[in-house]
Amino acid sequence: MRERRIWQQVREQTDPEEYVPAPVHPIYRRRTWNIAAAVAILIAAGAFLWFQHKPSDGDWEPLAKKLDPGIKPGSDGAVLTLADGTEILLDSVKNGVILNQQGTDIVMKDGRLQYNEAGERGKEPSWNTITTPIGRQFKVLLPDGTQVWLNAASSITYPTFFAGTERRVEVTGEVFMDVAKDQRKKFKVKVNNQAVVEVTGTEFNVKAYADEASMATTLIEGSVKLYRTTDTSCWKCTPSAAVAIKPEASVSLTPGQQGVISSNVKEQSKTKTKAGILVLNDVDKDKILAWKNGFFNFTGMSPREAMNQLVRWYNIEVVYEDNVPEIEFFGDLRRDMSLADVLTALEAAGVQFKVTGGRKIVVLPH
Repeated sequence: MRERRIWQQVREQTDPEEYVPAPVHPIYRRRTWNIAAAVAILIAAGAFLWFQHKPSDGDWEPLAKKLDPGIKPGSDGAVLTLADGTEILLDSVKNGVILNQQGTDIVMKDGRLQYNEAGERGKEPSWNTITTPIGRQFKVLLPDGTQVWLNAASSITYPTFFAGTERRVEVTGEVFMDVAKDQRKKFKVKVNNQAVVEVTGTEFNVKAYADEASMATTLIEGSVKLYRTTDTSCWKCTPSAAVAIKPEASVSLTPGQQGVISSNVKEQSKTKTKAGILVLNDVDKDKILAWKNGFFNFTGMSPREAMNQLVRWYNIEVVYEDNVPEIEFFGDLRRDMSLADVLTALEAAGVQFKVTGGRKIVVLPH
């Protein structure tokens, strides 16, 4: 009841027509200019109501006081691993040439790693990997001009230059790509040794975290072909040779469509397409790209799905007690907000928490 009273006070200061009744629990409406104000109102309303009814045993403290003060929102940063295993921390590298590999300059410019020049002819390229730890995100410009954004806990493995008749990379986690057009060389993305996305020039998002039950490829512009495959052949072993994909199934996507591959055998049997590829139409592109644009978009998410995002961004531990509320959220929050403010907003939407040890968040039964 306390959470509903908090939301009621917030709602009275906004347009009542924008209120969405249960079972959907609004966080607040999406408008970048009023996010800070909405959260401030939310916190103030919560403080007023809770101090009117707070327990008399003196055990209660605001979330902000219970949380480790060292918990900060994520930021730009990554680890570059070279072909010989050398690791370079990119979090604080200054602008300029970092090193040269086979005639390719690796340059840091305004927080983005980029590869210049075409590499040495007659040699096979080296393969590098960029990995974003929990609480980090990063951008890289590949040798062909393809732009890549990596969400937290993600990686991309790629050559220092694209030799042969194909451009091939491997990814894990969540990655957005704006692929440079080159009709002569198809661009192929291996995802978790579970799928391949094939394009010639397009914009798309891949979400394929190992701790989630499915991977999703969302097409923003252009066209892609999504293959389901368990072929784990070594792509970088023969970088100049074309790779023959051995698909279990494939679908072509058009802008606004999302291809979903479930790792759950039971879920695969429920899909209407062969071998577990489900195609969704008219997906919310703003929701898919919210992470890239600086937001958490929780619309349609359960508490568990929302908390997964917080784990990756704030580097916290989350555990669940029985009977976690089965609700769906509506709205989004800025990713540069403090964890205390985000949890306070989710509390007002119907979820209760307790904090132990400063970094362990317990989601309580409804």
